[in-house]
Amino acid sequence: MIYGRSHGIHVSGHASQEDLKLLFNLVRPKFFMPVHGEYRMLCEHAKLAEHMGIPEKNTFIMENGMVLELSAKTARINGAVRAGRVLIDGRGIGDVGATVLKDRKQLSNDGIVIASIVVDRERGCLNSMPYIFSRGFVYEKGNDTIFREAEKRILNAFEASKEQDFNLSAFKASVKSTISKLCYERTGRKPIVVPIIHEI
Repeated sequence: MIYGRSHGIHVSGHASQEDLKLLFNLVRPKFFMPVHGEYRMLCEHAKLAEHMGIPEKNTFIMENGMVLELSAKTARINGAVRAGRVLIDGRGIGDVGATVLKDRKQLSNDGIVIASIVVDRERGCLNSMPYIFSRGFVYEKGNDTIFREAEKRILNAFEASKEQDFNLSAFKASVKSTISKLCYERTGRKPIVVPIIHEI
């Protein structure tokens, strides 16, 4: 006997048609709702039930959230309820949205790069060189050239933004775009880029 996923063998958990026919003959249900499997499998199971004498109107192919109301003599679909995966996150249940999940996936795959920049509005210059660090992106000591290049590009972006009547939000967007582009050029990865800009 060979088993295990490493051998590329899958043993079906679904009964064969002959086994299902045997069950239909033994139980002789008045109503039937196929379960377990992909939608196409449920449809095939429903066709088999019809072949075994269960009327089509008494067969119910359900989707997640649909309500099947049963009584002693009847069965009918009666509306739907909210259904699906519910994420439990710490003390919160179902309160984490798709955007947060997308960010977490991106963080786990490509990390984060943070650029801290201090702008001196009065003198119209940066107060110091931008400070750039990362988590989960690259090992900084071994790859500091990418951060030195990022510093240069931020300085260029600042000079360009001054020429166009300096706007803080436009500069922030420019920094984010510049660093994102550099990271992708050098590594092929897309970390989350967070520019933190302080004004003095």
